[in-house]
Amino acid sequence: MSRNLQHLPSHLKRFTATKAHNILAEDNECILCMRDFYTKDNFFDLTETPCRPYRLQPCNHLIGSECLAELLRRSHTSCPYCTIKIGTTPFPVPAWIAYLLKCDQSPISPVTWLDEARTVADVKGPKELQHFDALEQRLFNGTLTYFDGARLWWAYVEWPALCTLTIMLCLFFANTFLLAAEPLLKALPTSWCLPTYLLAILGVNVGFVIPLLNAVAFLHAGLWLYSTKSFLVADVSCFAIAIQNAIQLVGIEVMLIALIWNCVVFGVMAGWLIYLGCRRKMF
Repeated sequence: MSRNLQHLPSHLKRFTATKAHNILAEDNECILCMRDFYTKDNFFDLTETPCRPYRLQPCNHLIGSECLAELLRRSHTSCPYCTIKIGTTPFPVPAWIAYLLKCDQSPISPVTWLDEARTVADVKGPKELQHFDALEQRLFNGTLTYFDGARLWWAYVEWPALCTLTIMLCLFFANTFLLAAEPLLKALPTSWCLPTYLLAILGVNVGFVIPLLNAVAFLHAGLWLYSTKSFLVADVSCFAIAIQNAIQLVGIEVMLIALIWNCVVFGVMAGWLIYLGCRRKMF
């Protein structure tokens, strides 16, 4: 089953195992690796970490810390001695992230971008999709490193960031074209307002199949609106078009601001969730 960062908070939990002190001599051994607590098999092996005694709840059995961590990574959440389920407590998630995740059905919520990461990886090819699924699996298992966490973060943020940047560049070039073509566009008769407006609507509705014509039409309509100093327009249809163009001009600015804001919020939210996944203590 595919999972994404939206499902991570439900997996961010701590198991109720407390460090044991003053244990009896006959209990000074991990029940899994059979080593004495705080001792190594090879004293000179710097990569080996000795087990520390932890007491599981609610069964109260002792187990070594390293063996317990390995069991939990393998999704074994029961005591290996009596098979009773280990108790859990919720992992704290920032309130603003929890609120955003509840707004996933809103079309303007940045949470809606969470599903795009796997889609983009699938488009890139089977190898990239397999790598993405492996990173997600390691995140949910609590074994993701910071380096791989950064790669997973970029896999989530790449598509929204590139889309936002593309739209910003398109508007920048459109504004540059407007400044360069202003004398020519002003020379066009105002009677072209209605045809150019209709062409602009056509260009939007067909998905910018005629992008250049649509840009010229929109810019000419905007300049016509700007050059109209008086609202005493005899032609009612042109006055209505002017109002609609004004709404479009304002709407694009609002849309761009909302898009940039959503992209920033999404990047921070994704990074924070991955950080919690990398840093979480399982017990």
